[in-house]
Amino acid sequence: DNFTYQHSIFAHVVCNKRGQIYVEQDFAMLDDVGRAAGTTAVLLSDRDRRGPMDLDYGRQTPETVSHAIISGMAFDGSTPVPVIAQAPGYLPSPWGESEAAFERLVLDDQLYANMIAGRVIAVANGEIEEIGVPMAGNWLSALDIVPQNWVQLNVQAADTKRGILLEGYYHLRRITSEIKVKGGSCLVDLALVPEEFGPDGVPGPYPADWPWDTFPLPPLPEIPPWAFPRWDTLMVRNHWDNGVLQHTPWQATVVNDPSSILPALDGEEVTNLLADSLVGGPVQFVTDGIIIYFHQDDVGYGYRIYRHDIATGASDYLTFPDDGGNAVFMSLTCID
Repeated sequence: DNFTYQHSIFAHVVCNKRGQIYVEQDFAMLDDVGRAAGTTAVLLSDRDRRGPMDLDYGRQTPETVSHAIISGMAFDGSTPVPVIAQAPGYLPSPWGESEAAFERLVLDDQLYANMIAGRVIAVANGEIEEIGVPMAGNWLSALDIVPQNWVQLNVQAADTKRGILLEGYYHLRRITSEIKVKGGSCLVDLALVPEEFGPDGVPGPYPADWPWDTFPLPPLPEIPPWAFPRWDTLMVRNHWDNGVLQHTPWQATVVNDPSSILPALDGEEVTNLLADSLVGGPVQFVTDGIIIYFHQDDVGYGYRIYRHDIATGASDYLTFPDDGGNAVFMSLTCID
């Protein structure tokens, strides 16, 4: 039962005499039409009770809640609309020390939210929270709390110890019984909750925008110092794919070129040659109108060279053994 109210659901988890569990909407939160649709189970007078009534928690004369806020969404099946209401008005009551807030509700519209806000503050500040009525006779088979029923009281002030007039409709919240087998008696007690009324609330100022204009970005992490390479520094990945070598400054010499088809390379040509290698593509360079591609063959024991003449369109392949993967087509020598 506490779970529903902790999650802003105005309902009670109840059990009837047959042990069946139900979730019933709180009578106090129904509108006038919903309350009028409730069934009046019985009209009780002074002769129907076997003893004085027990006003549970006494009479709450000072108000305890000064302000009530209701918020949620009204959804018509296509467009959600934010709704907020507050009671007794835009300002809190001068009496009461606390504020009642119920959020994340599914509401019909703004008028319904205003009604709920008024109901909340009326129930919270009700003068009598619960009335215990000891019944005269066996009423156990005549009454049940599911479905919810109204009990109408007509007890005059002269019939109560405190001179309190008890009349009107009360919600039947609980039934307890004491069965004495030896004595052959069944004593039944009712717990009644008075019907509370209060003026509806007013629409609240639902925020249309964020409470701040900008979203501050978190500070950037400190960047560790890093030395940028000089423009004349060559970053080379070797053909074993096990690291990147930095040579500065450098010169290149072509080796394993028995046919002398590769000319001497200068720095610019070697840079072009190794550019594609750094991104995992075939190694390439252009010199004297000839495009040369380097890539390792599928077997892995040699490199294939694809030579393409731009002018004539002629192309051919040559294969150079690499002596078991240790030879390279170029040697880079650091020079000071």
